[in-house]
Amino acid sequence: MRPGFADRRPANNTLASGYARSAESNLMNRMAAARVATASHSQKKAVDALVRELLDGGVDLRSVSLNEVKRRLSTRLRRQRRDVLAAGTRAVA
Repeated sequence: MRPGFADRRPANNTLASGYARSAESNLMNRMAAARVATASHSQKKAVDALVRELLDGGVDLRSVSLNEVKRRLSTRLRRQRRDVLAAGTRAVA
């Protein structure tokens, strides 16, 4: 192993692990990849809203795990689907 390489290896599965210059840029890179990978417009909007919520909320991004991001995104998408279904039901009734 190269000298000093072990010091730069990610210690755990956090958004700030890896070789990004900052936690924010790493988060933006991961969210951009997730945004591209998602199919629907509502999912892309949900990813954008989650990124804004994390960055604007003053969350220490180094302490947010990928599983936490997935959980938050899943909750947000579930809430959006429920709201859309409820709006459709009200429109029909």
